[in-house]
Amino acid sequence: MLKKSLNIGLLALLGSPWMSAAAPTPDFDAAYDAFEQALHTGENVQQHAQTAYEVGLNTFGETSPAVAKLAINYANAMAPSHTNAQQRATLYKQALTILEQQPNSDPLSLIDPLMGIAKSADKAHTVEKAIERAIDIAKQQQKAKLVADLKVDGAEIYFRRLDFDKGRAAVVYLNEAEAYYQAHIADDTVEMINVTMLLGAVDKARGRRHTAIERFNKVVNIFDDNFSFDHPAELQAHSQLVALYEQGGESEQATKHCVAIAKMRPWTKNQEQTPLYRTPPRYPAIAVRQRREGWVQMEFTVNESGFVEDVSVLDSDGSAAFERAAVNAVKQWRYAPKFENNQAVKAKTSVQLDFKIG
Repeated sequence: MLKKSLNIGLLALLGSPWMSAAAPTPDFDAAYDAFEQALHTGENVQQHAQTAYEVGLNTFGETSPAVAKLAINYANAMAPSHTNAQQRATLYKQALTILEQQPNSDPLSLIDPLMGIAKSADKAHTVEKAIERAIDIAKQQQKAKLVADLKVDGAEIYFRRLDFDKGRAAVVYLNEAEAYYQAHIADDTVEMINVTMLLGAVDKARGRRHTAIERFNKVVNIFDDNFSFDHPAELQAHSQLVALYEQGGESEQATKHCVAIAKMRPWTKNQEQTPLYRTPPRYPAIAVRQRREGWVQMEFTVNESGFVEDVSVLDSDGSAAFERAAVNAVKQWRYAPKFENNQAVKAKTSVQLDFKIG
């Protein structure tokens, strides 16, 4: 399995003995047992995390470190959506306040709520402050590996927020983390794979095609050389390579990764193929001048190597120019071919391309 030398706390598990004057009650024991069971089954985790938090609040009091951990569990259990962001941020801030007020508390206990705040806060200054404080704590405690992990997490947070002002800092974080990992941990670790994927994405976005290809191939080779199972990171690396090779006109190289992806996927009889590389259609100039919109429905075959063949127009609205533009675009798409009995096979699929102005 993938090695991970340190889990930096996506889940703050409750410990024993309880750091509170109160003792657990049967009601709390039952609520927390239900939460742990939900973690194993993956069902109703947020609901049970909320119940454990609310029962724990009544049992231990609002200043208990146990409640801080329960608040973190509850916040982590929520989907990281815009709707939940404020509530998650409030829970992480509650946990941080409680832990900061504990006498002789371990400074490392503050990292989980700080990074939670960074992931859920709406103000860029709050995000930056939380990330930098978490990294500073790890540095002060001389936890070099944790510092590297937090820099990767911080960079991911900036990228998810599309915080372009912090883009350069995020890349610096990633380069520093990569340097530490290269010197201290093996290549076949979650940390090394993750930082390589992120730096590959950065190189791709900056137009450094060859460097990006090198990084994504490194991820593919790690899996090929060390593991006998498939993993989402491997799938993503293959997908990125398909696009990068196609952008450079290296269709033969792209084909190898299309086939590799297809072998990873549990294709079923009725499952549609998923495009790995798509070029948008060129909007006909005459239609732009006339402010005309339209759409084109097409059917085509994806062959054993993921190339598009036999494109036919099923229906359209607009003009023949839209049809020509749509067909020309789809012919350049690349797919993971469908597999049956471990053999790549041709299969038909369909798509609609819309032409809209503005």
